[in-house]
Order: sequence, then structure tokens, then C-alpha cells
Amino acid sequence: MEDDDLDAVINGGRVLVGIAARSLVAHADDVTLPQLRALTLVRGKGPLRLSDLAAELEIDTSTATRLVDRLVRKGLLNRSVEAADRRALRLTLTPAGRGLLRRMTEYRKRELRKILAQLSDEELVDLRAGMQALSRVTGEAPEEEPPVSWDS
Repeated sequence: MEDDDLDAVINGGRVLVGIAARSLVAHADDVTLPQLRALTLVRGKGPLRLSDLAAELEIDTSTATRLVDRLVRKGLLNRSVEAADRRALRLTLTPAGRGLLRRMTEYRKRELRKILAQLSDEELVDLRAGMQALSRVTGEAPEEEPPVSWDS
């Protein structure tokens, strides 16, 4: 692996982060990037316990609690006590949280279409393969809508 490879990934990441940040500003300028990451994790992994969210975000449980408190106050996340373990908190998206993520995803797709339209078919195939490989080795799940029951 050469420095040029690393530089290409860093530069590509900067493009993607820029698009994500602009989608956040366009749709929810009061939501921070860590809060967005939490919402995305809850959507992608289904109902999460607070401790699991903290582990996924690699933050202390107390920090995750404050982050979740803010998202609950903003009406984007539900927090409920699990029936099987009254000490455990179950996190799900609210309809507003799902709507926010849907609008942001639509924005990002529109922006990416403009950029990707400038690439050749061969470049698109290579980019797709590279991005899928990156997702695979990092364990990042594809972003898709979960079953409705996950967010009930």
C-alpha cells in the first residue's frame, strides 16, 4: 500500500463527509455528527440497548446517555425500558427520526448522482468494488430501511 492509496481514500472520505455535513445542515442544523451517527446506528442495527450504542460509538455509557437524552428531547429517538431486563434501555427511532434520515439519504443520493455522472462506467465499477470492500473490512452494514417493527 502506497501513500497515494491512503491519500486517495482520505480525499474521497473528505468528499463524502462534506456531502453528509451539507445534508445535515440542510435538514437538521441542530443535530451534531455524533448524534447523526447514533441515529444511523439505531436505524441500521434495529433496537439497541444504550450500552450497545455506547460500545458502537466507542464512548462511555455516561456520554451516550447525554447524547441519547438530547435526541429524545429533539423527538428523534425513543427510549424505553426493556420488559425482560428493567435496567436496560431500548432505543428506537421515532417517525421524525426516520423521516430525518430518509430526507438526508435522499439529499446525499442527489448530490452523489451529480458527482458520479461525471465518471465512466469502468470508474463506477471500480468505485463500487472499492467502497464495498471498504464496507466489508470495516464491518459497516449497508444503509437500508429496517423493517417497520424495529422502530415501533
